Amino acid sequence: MERLSLAVSALATMALAAITMPTTALAGGGGGICGGNGPLTAPAPVGSSTVQVFRFSGLDAQAIWESTASDGTFTSVYVGETIPGGSLAPVVLIGYFQSLDGQATFAGSNQADPGAVFSIGNDLSSASVTATAQVADFLGSNTSVPVSVNVRWSANGSIQHVVSTGSPSTTAGILLVRHLNALCQPASASGTVFAGSSGNLASGIPTLSEIDRTIDGLLVVTK
Repeated sequence: MERLSLAVSALATMALAAITMPTTALAGGGGGICGGNGPLTAPAPVGSSTVQVFRFSGLDAQAIWESTASDGTFTSVYVGETIPGGSLAPVVLIGYFQSLDGQATFAGSNQADPGAVFSIGNDLSSASVTATAQVADFLGSNTSVPVSVNVRWSANGSIQHVVSTGSPSTTAGILLVRHLNALCQPASASGTVFAGSSGNLASGIPTLSEIDRTIDGLLVVTK
């Protein structure tokens, strides 16, 4: 469950900009639009709960790399970019997570610094991003890690039409349910991701990599 917290926190950040990222991928559970689940009824408010609904559309590309060091430290990094429909500004989001012996030691995400360079092809054939971000730890350690990314996506399969509602996820008393009507393009992703003094965290095959066009998205946030 600790590994889920980064993805949920990042999703909440991007939802406020009317965009989305997977809520299960950093927990080793797949995620992404291509991994959408079956129908699920959105939660009804309980007692004094507050329900917020965010609608979104647009283009996005996302990738996750995971690795385990010789001392058992697990690391997961997320790189995502979104060009939303309407008047909303594009967003590049970078997430960084580490754990040891099943206990989270660092979890954070942040939007990229000004000056990020990124693009997504309208035909979903390719995408790219070059960006940096200072990622602060959500766990309260008062530490942060500088992260730099230079990633390219290239389509490598057939486009899928996905209409689904992802499994709900809860963290810090906030319940998230995502509904999507989207086109998903499986893709390869390669490049470099450096966090602090780490080596290239994107040197292997990503556990998640895709380029998407959200026709209509709905995020229900209950707290």
